[in-house]
Amino acid sequence: MEKTIGQKRQYKVAVFDLDGCIMDDITAQFNSKFGKQDPGMCNSIFKETLFNAAQLLLRGKEFHKSLLNEYTLDENVINVMRQMQEVGTEINIVTKNKGVNEKWLSNLMNRYGININPKNIHKVNGNKGSKIKELNANIVFDDQPDIISVIHKAYNKNAKNLPLIVLIRREYNNILTTILRNVDKNIVVVNSEDLLNFLDYK
Repeated sequence: MEKTIGQKRQYKVAVFDLDGCIMDDITAQFNSKFGKQDPGMCNSIFKETLFNAAQLLLRGKEFHKSLLNEYTLDENVINVMRQMQEVGTEINIVTKNKGVNEKWLSNLMNRYGININPKNIHKVNGNKGSKIKELNANIVFDDQPDIISVIHKAYNKNAKNLPLIVLIRREYNNILTTILRNVDKNIVVVNSEDLLNFLDYK
């Protein structure tokens, strides 16, 4: 359910992805290897092809997030989480990364002003859709376009109950998210720096 408090949209339950969303470690790793390059179609295709291939190769691999430096946190996403919590939204993190330590992540979020209990950090075995449905999420933030089909499958295409899906545009998903943004009214594509404006929190 969505309602408005003052100028701010309020969602009862929000779900955030970890890898590539709260922590933009994928872009950070890419830039550390290849450096920032001028945007262009060939460059975008190269990045997306590379990362899609890497995702297939690394699927199922665990990585302990407490080993990462905090510079990989996306401050724009952190600000949105903080603002949503201030207007009463329940914040959840749903991740396929089974190596994440819930207590460590909870403490990290607390340091940035987001009060999240370890019980609201959910590690799933490959299927985010079922957990998102179980949480009755109204809005979902993710960087992976396949979250669309995952959620549709979990909800059995019941459009009345589908959450709003916010795809965060990154360098490695730019082309695909641009195509998908016009597919469904429940899908929006937003650059992370524009999230606050999109949610009327600025």
